[in-house]
Amino acid sequence: IHLNRRIAVNLLDTYVGRAAGERILRGQITRGSGETVGAAIWFCDLRGFTALSERTGRDTLLAVLNQYFDCMAGPVEQNGGEILKFIGDAMLAMFPLAAERACPRALQAALDARAAMQQLNAERRARGEEALAFGLALHAGDVMYGNIGAANRLDFTVIGPAVNLASRLERLCRTLGLDFLISDTFAGMCACADYRSLGTHRLLGIERPVEVFTVPDAA
Repeated sequence: IHLNRRIAVNLLDTYVGRAAGERILRGQITRGSGETVGAAIWFCDLRGFTALSERTGRDTLLAVLNQYFDCMAGPVEQNGGEILKFIGDAMLAMFPLAAERACPRALQAALDARAAMQQLNAERRARGEEALAFGLALHAGDVMYGNIGAANRLDFTVIGPAVNLASRLERLCRTLGLDFLISDTFAGMCACADYRSLGTHRLLGIERPVEVFTVPDAA
């Protein structure tokens, strides 16, 4: 019994994450069940993935994706975040605000991820391979954390306006030519002397204009 439970825990930890896995093991598998939680939201995406997939073999493409996700996921987990899902070449994660220093840890994770990508790209260039570009956005707000999906196929994730804004903010990275953007809400919850305002922007589907920030050396 204990071995079977350990196998189940390991599988759930691997595929849905530790926190979601614990909830599922406790029987929280009803569609629509969940709770509202405050969280720092992380959304990142690999640039040029469609073009890369067109000219790259399957095994090489998978290796590139895994290297990229290692750079993103490692810092999130090391700083206490929870990876919610991989969406193609994108990744959604959160840092519950109930945890101590959630926003500073989310910011540190983003800086660590950018440093990891710089190191990866240095290694790729040394091998004569092209550098990988990405976009990463941080926002904060209330989200619904729970089960959504079809009658017989559920997903334990977060939804809500805060997630939508984080996704739209990440898209703005491409427009501004930057790899890392921070919303005004997140900046207000995480003091950092290095923030640089990029002005107020309209994001697709978001009613209010959002002041956007980055940090030095974003490229």
